[in-house]
Amino acid sequence: MLEVNKDLLNAYRIVCPECPAEGRDVLISSIKKRRFGPWLRLIEEAGVDSTLLISEERLSNVLSQSQGDKLIAINGDWLVKKLKAHCKKMIVIGFVRDQPAFINSQFCQNIKRLNPHVSVRFDEYVGDVFTGRHDLIECNLLRLFGWSINNKSIESIFLPFGGPFMENPFYQLVRKVAPQVGSGLWQEVQPTNVAPGPLTIHLASRIIKYIESIPFNPSKNERLHLSRILLKRADKLGWNLSQYNAITKKRYEFIRKHYCADNDEFANRVWGIERWDNVFPYQNKHLVNKDISIIEHFQVGKEHKKFIRKYLDRA
Repeated sequence: MLEVNKDLLNAYRIVCPECPAEGRDVLISSIKKRRFGPWLRLIEEAGVDSTLLISEERLSNVLSQSQGDKLIAINGDWLVKKLKAHCKKMIVIGFVRDQPAFINSQFCQNIKRLNPHVSVRFDEYVGDVFTGRHDLIECNLLRLFGWSINNKSIESIFLPFGGPFMENPFYQLVRKVAPQVGSGLWQEVQPTNVAPGPLTIHLASRIIKYIESIPFNPSKNERLHLSRILLKRADKLGWNLSQYNAITKKRYEFIRKHYCADNDEFANRVWGIERWDNVFPYQNKHLVNKDISIIEHFQVGKEHKKFIRKYLDRA
């Protein structure tokens, strides 16, 4: 929704910059390589007395990471020090979800995008998240945002999302960056990054396994292209009308227990409350939607063969 409301944001001198020609990967790479040039260009293009608004989920992970051979180890602290000479005020706004729902969502996103090195088995994926394998998004909030909480040069705002907080995150964001703008002025758009259904996840998992078994190793862009083809076909078949959810009661409790102590500390430091449960109450009911029938297995197998013949056998 930031894109369609860019003109209104610009009217209040809130600039959502165009990505560099190479995409937002340039900003991610510049932090890892400690090169400030791409950020300085964005600041110069935004102009004086403007608010530069950069929305990129992947930044949270890379900013929290450390480089032990650097004088300023944490990437976020390095970037803040570089920005400080050019910005009057710096704010980090993070949307915070309860980990079971977030891990399920990230699993769906990784599988549907045919990402390599990601386990297609949900329990193995959870283990990889716990141990930080494959550069998956960090779900321990103290590790993810601890640097910004401790950095006195920036203001950190954390907004709960999901579960009882189902308000569109865009409206939560703009109330913070543009409180003077009436809510009725913003343009609505339908969400495009909707979670796939169980059949789509099963099909994507098979395609990932097939790619791993052949010499052809698609690039990131090639995988995204294949993913778009897959999702378009799945939509046509009506496979995404219900969302995949692997969070059973047992998995829910397992994940909540793993993050319990750090979640309580985060809630206390950020929101001034004693327990995480005060923000994200314990859930007794879980709408599990992960398994498919024998007939659906055959349907997935049929679509898998078609997809392989058309898009991967010629690779």
